[in-house]
Amino acid sequence: MEELEIIRNKIDEIDEKIQELFLKRMEWVRRVADIKKEKGMPISDQKRETSILEKRCGYFPDREFLPYYEEFLQMILKLSKMYQEDRMNRR
Repeated sequence: MEELEIIRNKIDEIDEKIQELFLKRMEWVRRVADIKKEKGMPISDQKRETSILEKRCGYFPDREFLPYYEEFLQMILKLSKMYQEDRMNRR
């Protein structure tokens, strides 16, 4: 097997794990949306988002990848809020 193919297979394995974790995370986000709707809470919580980014990025082991990881986290938070908004508006 060519080296590039081996590396791509490893990336595929990681992508499968990311998909599994994304689904688990979104299941919990669904519960958050339901609680927020029930209690009349806003979707966005800037303090919480800032805390997540500081906590996850503060001790990131590879500074070269840090800006990309931060962008990745921000996208996850954005998607979570989009889903919460969709769920809260359709129920």
